Amino acid sequence: MAYDTKGNKSTRTVTLKRDASAPTVTPVSVTNGVWRNTPLSQEFTASDVTSGVLSDQSGMVDGKFTLTASADSVVGAPTVVTGTVKDNAGNTTARSVSALIDTRKPTITAAIFDLNGNALTANADGWFRQPAVVKFTCADPQLNGADQSGVAGTCPADVTVNETGSAGETVTRTISDVAGNASDPVTLTVKVDTTAPTITATADHGGWFNGDVTVSFTCTENGSGLVGGCPAPVVVSAEGTTPVSASVTDRAGNTASSNVVNVQIDRTRPVATVTPTTEPLNGWYRTDVAFTVTGTDAGGSGVASCTTPATLTTDATGYRAQGTCTDNAGNISEVAQSVPVNRDTVAPTLTVTPNGTPSTFGWYRTDVTFTVAGNDERSGVSSCTQPAALSTEQAGYQAKATCTDNAGNTSAEVSSAAVNLDKTAPTFTRVVTPSPNTDGWNNTDVTLDYTCADTLSGLDGACPADSTLTASADIAALTVADQAGNTASLAALSVQIDKVRPQITAVPDRAANSAGWYAAPVTVSFTCTDDLSGVKTCTDPSTVAQTDADGQTVTGTATDKAGNTETTSLTVKVDTTAPTISAATFDVNGNAISANANGWFNQTVIVKFTCADVLSGLSNCPAPVTVGETAVSGQTVTGSASDQAGNTASTSLTVKVDKAVPSISAATFDVNGNAISANANGWFNQTVVVKFICADTLSGVKTCPANVTISADTAQVGQTVSGVATDNADNASAAASVIVKVDKTKPTLTPSVSPNPVKLNAPATATPNATDSLSGVATASCEPVMTSSVGSKTVTCTATDNAGNINTGTAPYQVIYDFSGFFQPVDMNGLNTAKAGSAIPVKFSLGGNQGLNVMAAGYPKVYAINCSTLANLMPDEIETTVTAGGSSLTYDATAGQYVYVWKTSASWAGTCQKLVVQLVDGTQKEAVFKFR
Repeated sequence: MAYDTKGNKSTRTVTLKRDASAPTVTPVSVTNGVWRNTPLSQEFTASDVTSGVLSDQSGMVDGKFTLTASADSVVGAPTVVTGTVKDNAGNTTARSVSALIDTRKPTITAAIFDLNGNALTANADGWFRQPAVVKFTCADPQLNGADQSGVAGTCPADVTVNETGSAGETVTRTISDVAGNASDPVTLTVKVDTTAPTITATADHGGWFNGDVTVSFTCTENGSGLVGGCPAPVVVSAEGTTPVSASVTDRAGNTASSNVVNVQIDRTRPVATVTPTTEPLNGWYRTDVAFTVTGTDAGGSGVASCTTPATLTTDATGYRAQGTCTDNAGNISEVAQSVPVNRDTVAPTLTVTPNGTPSTFGWYRTDVTFTVAGNDERSGVSSCTQPAALSTEQAGYQAKATCTDNAGNTSAEVSSAAVNLDKTAPTFTRVVTPSPNTDGWNNTDVTLDYTCADTLSGLDGACPADSTLTASADIAALTVADQAGNTASLAALSVQIDKVRPQITAVPDRAANSAGWYAAPVTVSFTCTDDLSGVKTCTDPSTVAQTDADGQTVTGTATDKAGNTETTSLTVKVDTTAPTISAATFDVNGNAISANANGWFNQTVIVKFTCADVLSGLSNCPAPVTVGETAVSGQTVTGSASDQAGNTASTSLTVKVDKAVPSISAATFDVNGNAISANANGWFNQTVVVKFICADTLSGVKTCPANVTISADTAQVGQTVSGVATDNADNASAAASVIVKVDKTKPTLTPSVSPNPVKLNAPATATPNATDSLSGVATASCEPVMTSSVGSKTVTCTATDNAGNINTGTAPYQVIYDFSGFFQPVDMNGLNTAKAGSAIPVKFSLGGNQGLNVMAAGYPKVYAINCSTLANLMPDEIETTVTAGGSSLTYDATAGQYVYVWKTSASWAGTCQKLVVQLVDGTQKEAVFKFR
């Protein structure tokens, strides 16, 4: 109801609308407790059935709004986005979206270590000579100083890289965090080469050679590659034996040495001498003359072979055979000649001539003597026989004689012309001697013996002379007549004579080697020829499979149609069996030695070869080979033997030599495997694990001492831990030792403060009183004693022993006011007398103005006491003299005193009371009073 200025009243109706309910929002707030790397959005729908949702709200469209959490979270504090919906009455409803969001990549790094966990660095060429372990370190970036979602799972496992190719091994890893973010990959390329290269020396000529020899080197390296490449060839020119070898290093630092090639050079020609094999007669030979050639060699390689001059098979005067010798280096001697040689195989010729003059018809009427005349065109006539004189009558008598030359050749008997004493009519016959063979041929001179006989007058004319045909001839018909005219005829005759032996040659299917031997069966064929009567038979080929040391003689015969034969022989030596060769190991003193159970020697090894050949004999056997330090795979020593026939055999022996002792070192670690060192005083204050690190780059470590754990305190001198390593070649290292001193016991402290109690602002000293029975106390100190305020306090003292163990202790002390007693009119030491109900000034000094809160709460207190004994009559105080809301305590700055006005009670008359003042420093001050 309302009134206007004139007092009229009016009324108005007001409609009130009330909405006390908040809007409805669906769904409820969203909370996602799982880490994610994308925003989290939620759409909400708002409604209000009473006043309705306020339409003009940011982000609201048709009653819907979306909340999105997108910022990175911090561990323990998710990203929260909150939105508030208001209705038209002003009521609000809040909704939120909460999510753990991490959009940052985790990180991963990699580093390289050895198998013992020590950091490794590649050499200048980027190579490692030992296995490399790639270790990874993973982390998740921080936001506002705290880790985000954290790495999912574990960091990648270590990757051990052993031998790689020239390109190395590329190791790539990534890591993801819990929210699903993936790190950038970390990539390392690791190149590891633990294998030494190989180098082999090979000469372009083996054995002895008469010119420069080139030794070439063959190198292999499948890993890091060679530094400087394979060595260049070495040309050896010096005579004698020159050892040649070389070494190589790969880019990882591994080294290897080649075998030693012994180069043998002989440039000096041998000297040859040619000598006949038999002695002559009167300086003449009448048979074939064979020659031998012997040689000497001053160059060192020795005579390998000499030529055999052809046998002198024809007559000659002053013939000189020639020959040469060749040494094992291929040098050929100058041509050598024999002494002059004379050969005469032809018998002398002769004539036997009757002395005197026959009749006209060739008849002698007296004794006939004969003259023998000999002739030899080569060596000359030495002697002739003398025929006897003809003294009896006869027809056709022929005197006989022979001559011998200086070579010993004797002619066939030669007859004189017929001497006839018979004058009978002739007879005429012809005898052909010898008769031809079935093929119609003669192989000797054919004698035509004509017999002309006449017992009286003899022939009219000479009887055809006997003749000897030395070659084929046609004989015409002959007629003889005697003095009476009787005739006799002989038909014509054809005589075929072939006195020349056929030719036969023995030809092997191939030439023997320079030593005259064959290493496989050889077939000897025969070639036969005859230029006159023709070949009738020729020996078939013959195969020789194996002979003894003297060889096997193969003989062939050729026969012509005239019956002449010729024989030839060829001696061949066949050895098809290879020589034997074996290798054995010796020390430098020649004692036989064997590798240990691991196949290693720990000393220089001499590999000697034993060769044998029972037939043709050895041509060569390898010289001993000295093997020093080898590679891990050892050194293969190969030797080849050959016999005179060219058969070869070889053997190989792999020798592994490691003369270097292994290395050993001792290091200290904690129980988690982390390397630790003694402190500056030489002490450890934790369990120490002594680990021995053993290495052997060749045969490998055989034994390495086990870890030694020292968990208890040691003596003051420490505990010595020693160990020795051995390698697979049985080399032992020197002992590696380490002295470990362990003190895990803290020092003891019994701190004290002096003086105690100490007056306010007065100096006081705290003493740690530290002891340590093992490593000894290194440092001990206490905090300063604080006396700037009163009360019960403690001071902390710390002691450290020489092993680094730290212990602390506290010492209690009390700081009190500098209270010197109550001043007059109050006596602390006697019974004070006062009037009950009076106000008694209690004065005291605390060493200066300490403020008005120097008394403990509830003090001063008054106790009723026995006036005789001054003992308390009741356990509790009877009155608290300081009441809430006021205090009678004041400080007189001029006098430097506190004044407490004690208002006593009038009812105390005739009693004794004790005034107790307790200060905030914990001290109590008392005075006793007797009231009247």
